[in-house]
Amino acid sequence: MTGLRLLDPPHKGLRHLLGKFALAAGRTDYADPVELAALRDLAHRVQTLLEEHARNEDDVIFPLLEAKVPGATAALHADHGVLDASLESIVARLDEMDGTQSREDAHALYLDVTEFQARYLLHLVREERDFEPELWPHYSDDELRAGEAVIAQTMSPELLMAWFTICAPARTVTENREVLNNVKGVLPPEVYAGIIEALRPEFPAGRLETILEGVE
Repeated sequence: MTGLRLLDPPHKGLRHLLGKFALAAGRTDYADPVELAALRDLAHRVQTLLEEHARNEDDVIFPLLEAKVPGATAALHADHGVLDASLESIVARLDEMDGTQSREDAHALYLDVTEFQARYLLHLVREERDFEPELWPHYSDDELRAGEAVIAQTMSPELLMAWFTICAPARTVTENREVLNNVKGVLPPEVYAGIIEALRPEFPAGRLETILEGVE
């Protein structure tokens, strides 16, 4: 039995974002204040979205399975704490960099970023292979979509736009239509319209229009 893949939208988005972070960490000239500032801003964006995602899972998604199988998400919840602490350390080191760091300092940070990326990607795989299928015997797709809607409704418009700009480019036309159809009915019209406008620069010409053709 395969049910709604509730974690697919944020997880594809986070894989996309972490790839951009690792790429930027490797090509940044740490002696250039403009490039260093751009990397620092990206690191803070990564931290904000990963912490938000962990909260959404801990507060909304994991309790769904805990209600049916107590203790089933304890290890994943513990992973969140460890991963959050690792990223906090990386961001703190970046914040302290002032352009005088050596190439060895820069390379050490780059290795830490890519190690964090690797560990986080494995965490996402465990959630999708081990945790998510355990939800399907207990909940209908509509019940899982309700959880997705709860998360969307609790976010600020700015945070929603940030999520959509990393998730939507990483997903198929069909997947994007499904999510937009789900959230369109629960978000204020002006918020939904803002999300669509924020997405335009993220897609090749014509792809967003193709997606929207299937959104009711």
